[in-house]
Amino acid sequence: MEKTRIRTSFVISGDDLKPSVCTHAMGVSPTLCFMKGQQREGKRPPAPIGEWIIRTDWMEISSLDEGIDSLMDIVWPLRDAVTQLASRDRLRVSVVSVVELLHDRPEYCLNKRNITRLAQLGADYSIDLYDFRGDQ
Repeated sequence: MEKTRIRTSFVISGDDLKPSVCTHAMGVSPTLCFMKGQQREGKRPPAPIGEWIIRTDWMEISSLDEGIDSLMDIVWPLRDAVTQLASRDRLRVSVVSVVELLHDRPEYCLNKRNITRLAQLGADYSIDLYDFRGDQ
C-alpha cells in the first residue's frame, strides 16, 4: 500500500490568546503563532482568532495514529501546562490531522491511548481531508 501525506497540528486558540504567554507557559516555541487580527502570510485575511500551533512536518504514513504519536512525543510532556493555561485563560485546545490523499487512503481510526490523551488534554479532534487522487 502506498502511503499518503499527513501533517498533525496541536492548536491552542482563543480571541484573547497572547502567543508570548503560551510560549512562556509551555516552555517551548511554537511552529506558528499569531494574535487575533494579525496579518498572515500571502493573500490570507487577518487571523480571525489567536492561535499557538505546534505541528509535525508532512509525513508519508499509513494511519492518523502515526501522526498523533509523533505530535504527542512533543505535546504530552506539556499536558499539565496545557490544561492549566487553557482553563485559566479560557482557551480552546485542538488537534488537527491534515490528510493529502495522493494514493491509498490511510487508516481513519485512533487507538485507545491517543483517544485517552486527547481527552486528558481537553482537545477537540478534526480531520482536514484533501483528495488529490483524481489529479494524477
